[in-house]
Amino acid sequence: MKTHLDKYGLVFLYGCYSSSHNTTAEFLCRNSHIQKRDVADLDKTLISTGKRILNLPTRANVNLVHLSTNKGGAALPLFRALLDVHAISHAFRLLASDDQLTSDVAFAGLRGVVRKKILRDPTPSECAEFLNGNKAGDFARESGDLSTLWSRARQAADRLFKFIKFSWTFNEELGCFNLNIYRSPNPVCVVPSTAGLVARLLRDDLESFYIMQLSSLVDQGKTVEVFSQHPASNHFLQAGDFTRFCDWNFIHRARLGCLQLNATMRFSKRNPKCRKGGYVRETIPHVLNHCKPHSDAWKRRHDAIQNRVARAISSSVGSVAINKKFPGIAQTLIPDMVLTKKSGEVFVIDFTVAFEDRLSSFAKARQGKIDKYLPIVEHLRREGKVAHVDAIVVGSLGSWDPSNDAALAQMGVSKKYAKLMRKLICSDTIRWSRDIYIQHLTDKKQY
Repeated sequence: MKTHLDKYGLVFLYGCYSSSHNTTAEFLCRNSHIQKRDVADLDKTLISTGKRILNLPTRANVNLVHLSTNKGGAALPLFRALLDVHAISHAFRLLASDDQLTSDVAFAGLRGVVRKKILRDPTPSECAEFLNGNKAGDFARESGDLSTLWSRARQAADRLFKFIKFSWTFNEELGCFNLNIYRSPNPVCVVPSTAGLVARLLRDDLESFYIMQLSSLVDQGKTVEVFSQHPASNHFLQAGDFTRFCDWNFIHRARLGCLQLNATMRFSKRNPKCRKGGYVRETIPHVLNHCKPHSDAWKRRHDAIQNRVARAISSSVGSVAINKKFPGIAQTLIPDMVLTKKSGEVFVIDFTVAFEDRLSSFAKARQGKIDKYLPIVEHLRREGKVAHVDAIVVGSLGSWDPSNDAALAQMGVSKKYAKLMRKLICSDTIRWSRDIYIQHLTDKKQY
């Protein structure tokens, strides 16, 4: 009991931190001169605490701890990086201030620092080069000056360039500094009127770097780019809605590939074969999607999703048929659901639970269902009906495919209920996958 109370206490403290203390901490980062060495121990504590909250082993990659809850992380910042983000933001906001006196004083201070660096009066463009961390030519010499806001912004930019692509520029026509953030796929140019967005844009790009770095890992990064696509996939992280505590303990380890399976345990000499069916490798996707002894659970997991969507379609929209057969077409083509609207329009929908093995896994699963049931749609169109085919794709680890939203809208599911239903479906799927895993591991009946 003590262990469970300790874990619940950690989750409670995490909720308190993310809701209030994060704002306070960012205020201090923005308005105080804090040395990196002063937060080194804090970063280590937050990482270890975040891993305990998410029930992750020590070998788990730390990037998940730093992701926002919408992206599937613990939303605990890396303060060393956060200090650099706010150093850039604070410098830009001073130069872009609406108050002319403030911006003039800030620019004069920047010119004074650059003058000591290059030993002559700098141009505004040279001031921008200084802030970009340029170390060539005149910028290579040591100034011997004391630490200032501008030297700290220069050093912060030099460190952040390893993670984020951005640059300071000076607009000669408008006489102001701009900050170009080369985010993909849409670069952003921050002008003085939008100076308040700098910190958020840099934090978002830093988070994108964490996701990209984590997804590059062969063992722990297969699922992150999938479950970080839609907030519904991670809705339970802030309040635990519709989620059992045992599901919480399971899901984060599963998403990072840190479950205790024969083929996923590191430095283990045990036989990697599946303990149930003898398959060559006992991996997470094998257990959750391919191990035949769990086929009954797969069907129940699939039906749980199907039934929620079917109940969400109002009778005023049209009639719903489950597992409908179409005479005259191949007998094996039995779609999960056929919606016939009162207008006569027909929607053929199939449901599938695919493992989150990179983004392509969802696209492949959707296209496979569309191709499979396309003959039915073509048959209906030959009869003069307006027909469409689509799929609802959900990840085995509770990831929601953003493409599902268009299908729900076409089926007449209201936006308000769709928001709730997405969360329920993701939690249902996690619950079933956890039960499959535990029964596979322990042989104790879970369903």
